[in-house]
Amino acid sequence: RYAIGVWVGNASGEGRPGITGLTAAAPILFDVLYTLPSAPWFSPPMNRLFPVATCAESGFKAGPYCGTADTILAHPNGLRSGNCPFHRLIFVNEKGLRANADCADAHQLIPQKHFVLPPLQEWYYRKRHADYASLPLWENGCQEGAATARMAWVYPRTASEIIIPREMDGTRGKAVFELAHGVADATVFWHLDETYIGTTTGIHKFELAPKPGDHVITVVDGDGETSKLKVRVVR
Repeated sequence: RYAIGVWVGNASGEGRPGITGLTAAAPILFDVLYTLPSAPWFSPPMNRLFPVATCAESGFKAGPYCGTADTILAHPNGLRSGNCPFHRLIFVNEKGLRANADCADAHQLIPQKHFVLPPLQEWYYRKRHADYASLPLWENGCQEGAATARMAWVYPRTASEIIIPREMDGTRGKAVFELAHGVADATVFWHLDETYIGTTTGIHKFELAPKPGDHVITVVDGDGETSKLKVRVVR
């Protein structure tokens, strides 16, 4: 067991321009490591670890609606963490559409365990998990008791300051605004400062070149859900 420190720079302790830890100190560090004798890996402190069931998809402690669970050894502090917040119990009808007791007979509702991520996390997660399934649509006449947001801004984030780029020929370019929506084929209507500017379906990207100053981008989906983004164009 060793502690190794490598310093490459001035004798005074000041850094030297052009010399970085990655290019100068790290190679020396690994040369030193390779000269040391090998040893077995650290022994796990089994007297301080306890088995805990974790959700295979989220990594949180397994909750009642998680599918596959893995058992890992965790520190006692890990046992105090909450259950998986992303698995939910939903109800669908015989058509596979979401429903509840307000719009269907209770005996016709089919329970389903579902992995549900917030819109922005879902946008990133889906890129590497093609099997991710969004929540089913609601049956006509049904609605969720406590509605959850289905839209989130990918770029830019609210209250951002952005610069509209110049093209190679010197002309003023455009910034690409991007939105995540929890419904795969949703249609979204875009507005710039309350002026309608266009529609997107499925992939929600819009090229804009607002003038310098403060602006509000408003998006509305087919069900009337609205999200506003405030940005400042610096130049």
